[in-house]
Formats: sequence, C-alpha cells, structure tokens
Amino acid sequence: MGNYEVALTFYDRQLTIAREISDPHGEATALYNASLSLHRTGRLSRATEQATTALKIYEQAGDAIALQKVRETLDAWEISR
Repeated sequence: MGNYEVALTFYDRQLTIAREISDPHGEATALYNASLSLHRTGRLSRATEQATTALKIYEQAGDAIALQKVRETLDAWEISR
C-alpha cells in the first residue's frame, strides 16, 4: 500500500504550480491524481469532487483520452458504492 498522504502533498504542489503558470492540463492531471489518492484513503466525496473538476477542465481542453479515463473512474466509483 502506497503512502497516499505524501502523494497528496505532491499533487497539491503540482496543482499550485499548474495554476501559477496557467497550465489547465497540469491542473486537471493534479486534481485527477489527487482524487485517486483521496478515494484510496476513503475520502470519497472529496475524491469525486476533484475528479469532477478535472473532468470539466479536460472537457474545456478537448482531451478525449483523459475525459474517457476520468469518466470510467467516476463510473467505477459509483458502481462500487
């Protein structure tokens, strides 16, 4: 089992930097990756929130591959509830 709390610290740093340099793809990636760690640590509501925000950013960017990945993750989480 990985150290999800450490990972969350790094994703938060990535998110801050992505926002500072106006990198929406980096922002969405940080949010999505953080959502995975949040989900693994049982913070399901926050995980869904961050994944949904990432989804919206990927939609605006037109990133079909990332969109599909996030949608599949959200669908899997919904099924496992």
